[in-house]
Amino acid sequence: MNSAEFNEKSILTTFFQDNAKAYTITLCSTLVELWYTLSILDVIEVNFLMGIITFLNITLLFTLFTAAVKIKIYSKKWAINAIVIGVYALIRAFIIIPVVVKPYAELSFNIILNVILGILLIIAGLMTIKVIKQRKPYLSKMENVNE
Repeated sequence: MNSAEFNEKSILTTFFQDNAKAYTITLCSTLVELWYTLSILDVIEVNFLMGIITFLNITLLFTLFTAAVKIKIYSKKWAINAIVIGVYALIRAFIIIPVVVKPYAELSFNIILNVILGILLIIAGLMTIKVIKQRKPYLSKMENVNE
């Protein structure tokens, strides 16, 4: 079996298997976001901003879990959403946390958590989009056969 046949078989198996790697990576990013949420609550000033941050983080946790479930079934829309959230996490790490949130402790730890979160989500989204693009020619072949 040459590499082209092996690659074709691996692509065809994606029609019968879940996107387990990207799903696991996205679930891990959900855990990182939960860790960040719990960590940041301990080190920010108690004011109106704390409520907004908590609301946004809880919303983001729900969104990440939904993204994980949708990425598992190769949803391109949610793969793009994961990439966008990953970019947001990187922006949050380098701009929002140090400039807006201004935690009085553990700044570098919270930045590291957000960088990890961003990298994980971007990887999961790109992995999913790559597989979706590889599957596309086979999907159109299957649609032509069914007509």
